[in-house]
Amino acid sequence: MAEEPKTKIPPEEAFWGISYLREDIQDLKLDLKEIRDKIDRVKIHFDNLQVEVSKQSDKDQTKLYNSENEVGDKQLKSISDGVNRIYARIDDLYGIMNKMLFLIIITMIALTTLILVVIKSSLP
Repeated sequence: MAEEPKTKIPPEEAFWGISYLREDIQDLKLDLKEIRDKIDRVKIHFDNLQVEVSKQSDKDQTKLYNSENEVGDKQLKSISDGVNRIYARIDDLYGIMNKMLFLIIITMIALTTLILVVIKSSLP
């Protein structure tokens, strides 16, 4: 059982004490409501910040991706140009080689014809 207080409070004073306690409780409830409202506003602010950070992160990631693609495209184009120059040089050399081979064949035919003419003219 609860202990009896040593001093007895008269009933009319107890009424006012309870009334003051009720007011204090109401004040505490209002303070608590204000604190909850502030917490809700802070949560909303953090949510908004999170959305902004996410948007900025997406923008930065897109910029990075695009710049990487640009660099990759430039390097690929440079490599492709180099390969095309090499193929063009090979084609040029192949053309020169064909011309030389043609000249060698014509020279061989001319020499063979000349040798045959010399051999025929030296026969009785």
